[in-house]
Amino acid sequence: LSLTSLNFSTTLLLRRFFIQFLGTWALDDSNFTHDISVVRHARGKEFTMKRFNKCNVQNQNLSDSIIRSKEIMTLRESAESNRCISDLLATYVDENCLWMLLGGSHPVMCMHFDELMLEADGGQVLSETNAKFYAGCMVSALESLHSTSVLYRMIDSQCIGVDMNGYLVLYDFTLACDLSSDTRTTTLCGSKEYFAPEQVSSGNGHSLPVDLWALGIFICELMNGRTPFQSDDIADGGEKGMYDRIIAHQSNTLSLQQASKECVDFVNKLVVPDEKKRLVASKLSKHKWFNQFDFDALKRGAMPAPFADVVQKRMENLYAGKDKDGKKAKKRSKVTSVPFLQDSSWFDEF
Repeated sequence: LSLTSLNFSTTLLLRRFFIQFLGTWALDDSNFTHDISVVRHARGKEFTMKRFNKCNVQNQNLSDSIIRSKEIMTLRESAESNRCISDLLATYVDENCLWMLLGGSHPVMCMHFDELMLEADGGQVLSETNAKFYAGCMVSALESLHSTSVLYRMIDSQCIGVDMNGYLVLYDFTLACDLSSDTRTTTLCGSKEYFAPEQVSSGNGHSLPVDLWALGIFICELMNGRTPFQSDDIADGGEKGMYDRIIAHQSNTLSLQQASKECVDFVNKLVVPDEKKRLVASKLSKHKWFNQFDFDALKRGAMPAPFADVVQKRMENLYAGKDKDGKKAKKRSKVTSVPFLQDSSWFDEF
């Protein structure tokens, strides 16, 4: 499939392109802005479908970020497909929703990474071997994105998808930024626990290195069970205290539980206050922590993923019309039920 913009009613879309929705695995319950489902093409192939309610998107001022996410994913059409990055195959518009058909070189997604961690080990720390697999997925993805000057800004366990084989997938580009013409941006967005110092203390904006800092924080979370600068203790100053600790961080001071010196070195080469001294994306896979890591096998999907049994159970529940707890899923998503009666010009190019 090549990227196409079509305008069909929901009924015509389903009749012409898909046999059925197999199940919805992500639902924005708070304001019903979007949901994410697995759908099956009439010829048997399965895809991931993300739907946005047009009314709620516009009311929450999210229209620009959604249009931008489509533009950035469209730019990636000419890039080499990556197992850990979802491709945008097509977009559709109906009376109430915007639809994004996702796929590419990976199987369909079925859950978010934070859900997998809770179901697999109760949210506890990972072994270094398992953490390296997930870090390898992010290394592969960031090398590809940064090679095309795309800043991602959503390396966050709550925002990363997991495909049906247990591989991590970056699929949400609503906070991404194309830096091919302007190498810095001043827009402050992303997960606060993953912010780099230049995002909270500098008036000069930020660039690609914030993704590398976030990768280091992500690995800390995998190995230690929490991000390094966050604290639930009100005496630590709340959000401002967290920002103060990020700004005050000194190089080579992070420690990890039961980690090799190579792992600790890798993280400390990412979580560096001076953005110019951080590892760049093109050198991530060459670090000694990954000496025995087969990135070619990862890209082919030939490397066994941790907790594959947990992911398989989720897929079985999805196909059986059950939610993540094995209970009968709701038949109708409220994302499609809020009518759109406003100006439609903002999504004309979607």
